[in-house]
Amino acid sequence: MNTIKLQALSVFSLLLSTATMAQQPDTLQAIKTFVKVCNAYKQLPLQMDVSMTNSTNFVTDREDTFHTQAKFYLQQEGSYVSFGELEQVVSDSLMLLVSNNLKRMMVYATNRSVASQLQQYLGFQLKDSSLYAIAARYTAVLVAADKGTAGIEVSSRALVPHTGLPKETIRIQYKEASSQPSNIVQLKRSLLPVDSVTWQSYVQKPEWAGKLVTGLHNNLFLVKEQVSVFGYENISHIADAKLPVRISDRIRQEEPGRYAPAKAYEDYRLTQNF
Repeated sequence: MNTIKLQALSVFSLLLSTATMAQQPDTLQAIKTFVKVCNAYKQLPLQMDVSMTNSTNFVTDREDTFHTQAKFYLQQEGSYVSFGELEQVVSDSLMLLVSNNLKRMMVYATNRSVASQLQQYLGFQLKDSSLYAIAARYTAVLVAADKGTAGIEVSSRALVPHTGLPKETIRIQYKEASSQPSNIVQLKRSLLPVDSVTWQSYVQKPEWAGKLVTGLHNNLFLVKEQVSVFGYENISHIADAKLPVRISDRIRQEEPGRYAPAKAYEDYRLTQNF
């Protein structure tokens, strides 16, 4: 699950950003809105359906391209998350991971609250609460969108070496009335070393203009662009909603501290990690 972790900056960087942002109030206001949108839905109980799509301009890994559906159900008493064929079920003391394709289950002891789990799910992890600290690493602008919706574009100040392209750009579309996100597009760029034959094969392609780089010692690179799209198809906070799956639906307790697959999952292999 695609997240963004903004780490604390040094005192020098923070002072520098304060001076910079004094001249860029629009960026500061856009980042303030960005933080609000990233956290607006993070309240219990939560029911959420999200589509996830990865694509790239140059495939190097199986995970570069995929599409899946994810479901999130978080209540005070526990949580259930499905990510394609994978499931995670959490109670007040256990966490169960299930791969339905592999027919494997792994159970762990846990004492993490559902509220703390909520912060890691499909949200940008803004660990440093200072808007100036965030603005030291990102620029942001508010952009027009359809009626009833608004948008924000956030770009890293760090650029891909030897280019004018930001390493990361995030575009968020959200509902103005509720500040809940409806669509997030995350673009990450990096340099990919290639041989001269591959490099030359892309020179004449218009879509690769500005994305072919010659580095030090005449090393050749392509600017690889990885795009992750999150479509928020449903976000609700129904107080009396029930979890669709509980741990007892997947495993049973044979004796204190010992578990086995539930009857419907007897052909699954269970690994106990405590």
